[in-house]
Amino acid sequence: MPIQDSPVWQITDEALAKLDSHLAVPTPERGAALLVAHHTRLVVGVLPDPVPGQAVSYWHSDQLNEALSRRLITDPAVRYGGTVHSHPSGMAWPSQPDHIAFRNAMTQIPSLREALFPIVVQNRAETLRMPEHYGSEHLVSLDHGTIAPYSGHPTPNGGMHVEPCRLQVMPLRSSIASALAALRDLDTIVRAGESKTIKGPNGGRIWVPFTVGDKEVHLVFPQEYPESPPWVLMDARPSIPAWDLTQPPEDRLEKVIRQVAHRDTDLRVGLEARLAHHLPARAPWKITIVGNGSVGSNIAEMLVRSGVKDLTLVDPDHVAPENLSRTVYDANQIGQPKVAALKARLSGIAPDVTISTYDDAINAVPRGVWPDADLVVMATDDTAAEAWLSHILYAAGVPQVSAKMFAKADAGEIALVVPDRGTACLRCATGGTGGSTRGHSVDYGSGRLVGELALGPDIVATCAQATKVVLATLSRDSDGPLADWINPLLEQHRTLHLGSTVDSWGVFEHVAQPPMDGPFASLWVRTDSRTDCNICGETPEVPAEPLKPIEVPDDLGPVLDALIIPCGLATARLIEMDVRDRLDLLEGQIDPH
Repeated sequence: MPIQDSPVWQITDEALAKLDSHLAVPTPERGAALLVAHHTRLVVGVLPDPVPGQAVSYWHSDQLNEALSRRLITDPAVRYGGTVHSHPSGMAWPSQPDHIAFRNAMTQIPSLREALFPIVVQNRAETLRMPEHYGSEHLVSLDHGTIAPYSGHPTPNGGMHVEPCRLQVMPLRSSIASALAALRDLDTIVRAGESKTIKGPNGGRIWVPFTVGDKEVHLVFPQEYPESPPWVLMDARPSIPAWDLTQPPEDRLEKVIRQVAHRDTDLRVGLEARLAHHLPARAPWKITIVGNGSVGSNIAEMLVRSGVKDLTLVDPDHVAPENLSRTVYDANQIGQPKVAALKARLSGIAPDVTISTYDDAINAVPRGVWPDADLVVMATDDTAAEAWLSHILYAAGVPQVSAKMFAKADAGEIALVVPDRGTACLRCATGGTGGSTRGHSVDYGSGRLVGELALGPDIVATCAQATKVVLATLSRDSDGPLADWINPLLEQHRTLHLGSTVDSWGVFEHVAQPPMDGPFASLWVRTDSRTDCNICGETPEVPAEPLKPIEVPDDLGPVLDALIIPCGLATARLIEMDVRDRLDLLEGQIDPH
């Protein structure tokens, strides 16, 4: 396997220095156990073996096994990740006894599906002659020799596959030492304490305490450091500093600690400055997102990256493999409840975000949750439950943004409902189903739409538009570009947005003129309330209790399929309002009334 396709392991410079002093300096063969942060390939600790190995082989002594067992019990943030040992005579590749020892390690620890088995030699990398099938691209220089990393995993026939792998060094202690040296001009004394590994929502992180004068500060380094910044924990409040990738890591870190010492700079100043133009008067908005799948998860992430700090997530489902092509989830989260997985994802982006979760169906969520929101995002495949919830929200005066995809994501629909501006309710705006059943299969036992294949970028395009509508709606009573953008639409009751990702989709074939009728055509449609509507009409009614799904015999499916309206009712009715001269092009499929 080419080295560029091999697994990538990481090691802190602190752990690498320990390997160098323990293995590259003394006479071979010696060894050590590697401690890896949970859910990562980051080596954060080394347990040296006090007993040397044999002349031609090495494996853990009883003393090392006992020390390793104690460490794993007392430190749940780390796991055993493999074994490193030294070789004589510049042999920087595993011997036959090594392969047997590696295989035994993998079989004795069933949970160990992948491990790191490096070889250390006292020779310099440029003097080594490596076997052709291993090559030399994976070699990493030490102060007193060379380390050659190898990754091992079991094969289906009970054997062991070993291959060279890449080993990246995290410059943790070196950048801390350089930063502290540059801070000697401060009147305040800055010291760094011993690091420890902690569990994070998406993997282990390294926690380093700092004393800045009389202030205690903690920096939490992610495994992506130095590409990603450490979190700063000060006064029990986490923040994410500005992080200029054009500067060396030690310079970035020095700037962060200097800001902490002066305490006169908002560590989120970079984020706030970028958002200030669009959101000059952001309130502590509370947003509820109903449905955390392809649409809801992407909108949630965009909102958090836009500075929203209070979210409620509602979804009864779990992350499945098919979700990975168009959501924000990763493979490690398969099988987890979507609300828990999304909370972990968002917390990793903004540690100070407040997130409440309900892994329940819409009608099982406590009813008091809904009016507590400043806005609710509708992103579910359960159109029946969503229609009931929309009535609850309209009666409570809570704005709503519904985002839906048409079949295969050929088009998307965003419906905006703002009761205090007198807009149409969701049912009047979209004809009850939002047009979202067009081309979709429906599970008539539950009322939910059956998922279809769709290109992720097409979905994300509608999610980005919906996110801007959410932020603009919440900014409607403020000054700024978003308020200037949304208020004319609200005044004209143009609260239904249709967007296509293909050429001449649906209504765009009839109402859009070149050059607007190609892919990514967009249309804001006027919507009005029906006078007899029991939600937004002249005599609104109190929302009813949720209805249970109607069980329909399988043999009625084809009959019901034939009744699905091929074009959104609201779309046809609204086009009749705005472009009467084009109504004949709809081929009489819809009664506009």
